[in-house]
Amino acid sequence: MTHPSHLLSAVLDGELTPAEDTAVTAHLSQCVMCAADLDGLAQVRGWVRELPLLEPPVAVVPALRRPPRWMWAAASAAAAALAIGLAVSPAQPHVLDLDTLAGRHTARVVVVPGISTIRGGMGGP
Repeated sequence: MTHPSHLLSAVLDGELTPAEDTAVTAHLSQCVMCAADLDGLAQVRGWVRELPLLEPPVAVVPALRRPPRWMWAAASAAAAALAIGLAVSPAQPHVLDLDTLAGRHTARVVVVPGISTIRGGMGGP
């Protein structure tokens, strides 16, 4: 096994599969360097957990809770665009004409000058 340095944090958190845990434990028993890295990581983790929790300054808390001003402007612009689009669009239902639709999605291919065929039509290649 190569050095499992990318798995050391998962070892401490108990997040390895049984197979990974067996392989890493076997490696750690043989590799002094990886065992020292695991001990160092555990020590740093302990130091971080001992740090006191700090309360943010009172003036910062309201700013963290409200969305930025640009977000309100963007939402207002989007709502206005939607309202204008709904007001301007025709209220008539769209009628689907299959002949027009088929005509738009077919292509004429010239086989020989003066002779052409239709490709991509309803039943053709």
